[in-house]
Amino acid sequence: MPSIETTTQRLRINDGATLTIHKPILNVTSLWTPKTPLVAKVSTFVVNSSSKSYSISTPWTTRDVWSVYDNDGQDCPFRDKVSNQRWVTIPPGESVVEASADLNELYRILNPEDITLPEIFYIKAKFIAEVRNEEGSQVGEVELETDDAMVRVEGA
Repeated sequence: MPSIETTTQRLRINDGATLTIHKPILNVTSLWTPKTPLVAKVSTFVVNSSSKSYSISTPWTTRDVWSVYDNDGQDCPFRDKVSNQRWVTIPPGESVVEASADLNELYRILNPEDITLPEIFYIKAKFIAEVRNEEGSQVGEVELETDDAMVRVEGA
């Protein structure tokens, strides 16, 4: 059973501000069949102690790396096909940054003919979140990683 750990990272920005970025939480469709989409949502809690607003890139960029492995420990890293970054404004104070994606590409990678269904897999996301100031200049980046989320794969 995957362990749950909570970590926070402090990103010091060159103008002296600090963003506190908590470990992102990954929620995925827990039961997946060929006829239902595999939807993943990443939520990240951010505290902006500055009086300025910043923007942070959400997951689903070309630099996203997903790790998928089964109970035997076989790993299958893959990259999401989405190539555009989505930016979310982080106002002063507390906010939650959320992004969702459809990971049906994963179904082709796992190739259901090669596995005995039902099967349980674990998925996690590791990504670089870039931070920009109000003028659009990059002022920092932080590597974030979710805990594992369990997905049960069943046939049609």
